[in-house]
Amino acid sequence: MKTLKFTLLLLVTVCFSFVLHEVQWTSISKEDLAKAFEQVGDKYKNSASYSMNVTHASYESYTDVKPHQRSKGYFKKEGNNYHSMLLGIHTLQNERCKLIVDSAKKVILVSDPDKSMQKDPVAINYASLLSIYSALKYAASGKDKYYRIETKQNNPIAAYEYIIDGSGFMKDIVFYYRAVKKEPGASGSETLSPRLHIEFSAFAENIKFNYQQEFDENRYIMKKEKKYVLREPYQDYQLLDQRIKK
Repeated sequence: MKTLKFTLLLLVTVCFSFVLHEVQWTSISKEDLAKAFEQVGDKYKNSASYSMNVTHASYESYTDVKPHQRSKGYFKKEGNNYHSMLLGIHTLQNERCKLIVDSAKKVILVSDPDKSMQKDPVAINYASLLSIYSALKYAASGKDKYYRIETKQNNPIAAYEYIIDGSGFMKDIVFYYRAVKKEPGASGSETLSPRLHIEFSAFAENIKFNYQQEFDENRYIMKKEKKYVLREPYQDYQLLDQRIKK
């Protein structure tokens, strides 16, 4: 079976589902699940340029409606260039380098280009999921298709759900974590059953981006005597150069 590399990090009882309305689950084979993921990957690979919003929301239980934390970001791609802002961290890549800008820690890391996200921005190591699953399920609601991977008891994540929209792109990824004990003194029940929801929205194709604004590392760093140095607005950041070829 073909191994897929969906690259984005993405997660009790199985009677609960995140979907806001009930769906009818049926069992599916590993081959069916692999085919579905391959088709999603092909959709991204065959799109020359696109952008989408990415929202991370964490919840304290499987059924909570109000998120405990929420972070909005985006992913933009044109050819082999991409720029993401996820969980407050900017990552951009072009033919010269990959740059990660962490404003909270005031660190800029430069490395050689990473090919793992040039084709497919959604990240799953399919082979590793097959080694821990206990059940594979499928459901449909309108044009959306739902895939659920339930895991063995020793895995900290009880289940993963992937929702694919009618156009074939990823719409949602939900991670259901197994129950964990609250910190001493915390109010409410003694345990939490956390849920992480990643939503992909406002997908748009065939966009002509401004290269300097989205993909050019020279917004942050510049070459001086064959070495990268920080530009003026980022002089108080730490620059880490991890390139093999300098």
